[in-house]
Amino acid sequence: MLLPASEVAIGLVQRLVVRWAPPRRLPRLEFPAEIPDDARTMVVVPTLLTSVPAVTALVEHLEVLALREPR
Repeated sequence: MLLPASEVAIGLVQRLVVRWAPPRRLPRLEFPAEIPDDARTMVVVPTLLTSVPAVTALVEHLEVLALREPR
């Protein structure tokens, strides 16, 4: 009985929060030439390395993404 009640309470709070503070678009950051050092970030994506061909494909994809990024 406690578990369904908590699920209902969580759902109710989530609905109230969305009505009180609706989602909105974030402003874009426009940098003239390149991203300054203090504004750089790193994205980490956990990945399961299951086989050698899968790792090779992931490394190739990472290389394509790195070469596509403007410096």
